[in-house]
Amino acid sequence: MLPYDAEVLFSVLAQFNRAVWPAVLVAFALAFGLLAFAFRPQAWSGRVAGLGLAALWAWVGAVWHLSYFAPINFVAPVYGGLFIAQAALFAWTGGVRGRLGLRFQSDARGWAGLGLAAYGLIAYPVIFLALGDGWQGTPLVGLAPVPTTLFTLGVLLLVEGRTPLHLLVIPLAWSLIDGWTAWALDIHADLVLPAAGIATAGLVGWRNASG
Repeated sequence: MLPYDAEVLFSVLAQFNRAVWPAVLVAFALAFGLLAFAFRPQAWSGRVAGLGLAALWAWVGAVWHLSYFAPINFVAPVYGGLFIAQAALFAWTGGVRGRLGLRFQSDARGWAGLGLAAYGLIAYPVIFLALGDGWQGTPLVGLAPVPTTLFTLGVLLLVEGRTPLHLLVIPLAWSLIDGWTAWALDIHADLVLPAAGIATAGLVGWRNASG
């Protein structure tokens, strides 16, 4: 039994979006920039991609989970810690070691990655806007966990060569956690996340095994 319902959750989300409003533009610009690297990769783009993803996950962990979600959910500090840990993994693997180069390839993994990233960045918030929640009540990439995770799963499928498996563990775990939460709160739009997490894990495993 969750200590909050969907109405309370989206009320807090609306407060959060209004309070951090300029960050919406920064997060969108950063996410679009990361996708651009997949089509015009540079020698340094893997490091920038790692640091960019680290920034998105650190913000969601520290600001959403620890500052806004914690008052209504006692488990939120654990979730915040997971997101901050994922940010550290992206910063180390991509920013320091440069092992997160992105390149779109016209195969199953490439199209799935592009589709998931675009869904999290554009289609997912459009669903909430169509439901009449307004932008204040809409989960957005870099601010809310679900679209950020969807976008990240897509980006991981766009990694050139083998995808570092340790980068997938927390996003996959969160996709299952949030899938259960979505089912409990009857938030239908979020039920795509666990399927996306499992499909991404399968595609990454297949691609890494095939070389």
